[in-house]
Amino acid sequence: MKEEVNCPNCGALIPADAIICPYCQFENEELAKQAEEDKIEDLIEDYNEEVKRLPKKLVKKNTKVFAVVIIVLVIILFGAVYMLNRTGRLIQESKYTSKENLVDKLEEYYQAGDYEKVTDTYLDSNGWGGSFGKYANTADVYIDCHYSVESLKMAAEAKGYTNEQRENDLKDALRKSIWALIHAQKFRDEGFNYGEGEAVDTLSGEVEDTLKNVWGITDQELADAKEMYVDKNTDYSELAHILVERKMGNN
Repeated sequence: MKEEVNCPNCGALIPADAIICPYCQFENEELAKQAEEDKIEDLIEDYNEEVKRLPKKLVKKNTKVFAVVIIVLVIILFGAVYMLNRTGRLIQESKYTSKENLVDKLEEYYQAGDYEKVTDTYLDSNGWGGSFGKYANTADVYIDCHYSVESLKMAAEAKGYTNEQRENDLKDALRKSIWALIHAQKFRDEGFNYGEGEAVDTLSGEVEDTLKNVWGITDQELADAKEMYVDKNTDYSELAHILVERKMGNN
């Protein structure tokens, strides 16, 4: 297995010999320089091998000519490497400045607890790499939890519904909500790798609060529902019936 290291720019795991990070395009200047030096050494080595095969009379003549060629090639190669590295640095500095500004803005929204703005800004940015992990996970959980809460409230507040219609909407909302809570738990179990814990706890807490305060689900019923979950086709008809009967009976 190839040795891997963390990219010094975005933090992603990349091959230790990668000159360019495949995730953020960061260039390792030391490896790039070494690669160019290796090319020159290979060229000299190839020449020496060819010289050994030449008649002795031609060696002196060719050696002088090749020495000049090598000097010219070295100057050209190092000049090209310098210009490429300089151009690459200028381009990357521009990217990094833009990227740092975006991360600063996302963090500002995150600290303000505005996870909707975090989500909208992240999705519009096409950001990727370790620098965006916190906001990618926040957006992921926000989408699940936000629509779960909205679905639960809509099922409760719909006017002119029969109990059967309400149960039908609620069982779908329950599937979304239980999945959102299980998904949030996955990030918890992984230890919140990117520091997204506050957002995950807040958003999943809103789902649980809505289930309990709007639909009156008990802790045991919620635990059983999580245990019952298999996939997004899990049937929560029975739980939906119990919750609707309980809620409508209390109204």
